[in-house]
Amino acid sequence: MRAAVRPPVATRLPRCLAVACVLAAVSGNAAHAQDAYHCIEDLSDDEVRYRIEKIEKTFAKGKNKAMGWRIGWSVGTAALATAVTTNAIIAAREGRAPDKFASAYIAAGGYFASARLLLTPMPGAWGLKRIRGMPDETEAQRRAKLVYATQKLEQNAKIETFNGGPGTVLFSTVYAVVGGTVKAAKWTGSSPEVTALMFILPPVISTAAVLTAPNNARPAWEEYRGMACSGKYYDAGPDDRLDLDLSVGPQGFSLRLAF
Repeated sequence: MRAAVRPPVATRLPRCLAVACVLAAVSGNAAHAQDAYHCIEDLSDDEVRYRIEKIEKTFAKGKNKAMGWRIGWSVGTAALATAVTTNAIIAAREGRAPDKFASAYIAAGGYFASARLLLTPMPGAWGLKRIRGMPDETEAQRRAKLVYATQKLEQNAKIETFNGGPGTVLFSTVYAVVGGTVKAAKWTGSSPEVTALMFILPPVISTAAVLTAPNNARPAWEEYRGMACSGKYYDAGPDDRLDLDLSVGPQGFSLRLAF
């Protein structure tokens, strides 16, 4: 039986270096393609128009939900905080210190949540109007409009990620645990149902808000980053396509381009 003979290191080294160079170039181009801004000046006017239209469609699709979610939750939490404030005032008049503390604590959390929703930028609600309001009579203006539209799409995606992420639920849970623990420790055995409400209500409300948060811009931004600087995603006709297929295996690598 003949033992397998491997090529000498000197023979394999150039091949390995060639593969490494190709992979580095491809990965570098892929990372660069994630930058949706670097190629705007190189796009044709038709490509600029196409991308503006695509971003506008994304904002149009999510506008109503973004507006409804913001108004609904900001008004709802403010209304809840106001109602609980009334309970705190009544408890104070009646000398029920534990209930006064609990109501005031929950109300403070509700006011904070409402203010946070009102003060956080919401480009998903107003972005479309502002993008369409930008001048686009000249090619330079259209490029500037695309830059602005891209910025608003990215900003909206980041805000949606924050609003739909676990941070809000985590904060409200910590807030609830702190308040409930203080009440239970300071007024042991007093109104246990109110104490339970302090533990449960904030995380339940924040979880509901997170689960219903808009999620239109996040996937749209990831999709747009992949196509922004690639003609492959620009629908310029069936004859204007470029497909790249790179495969690497033990025997080497293959690179196929299809036009």
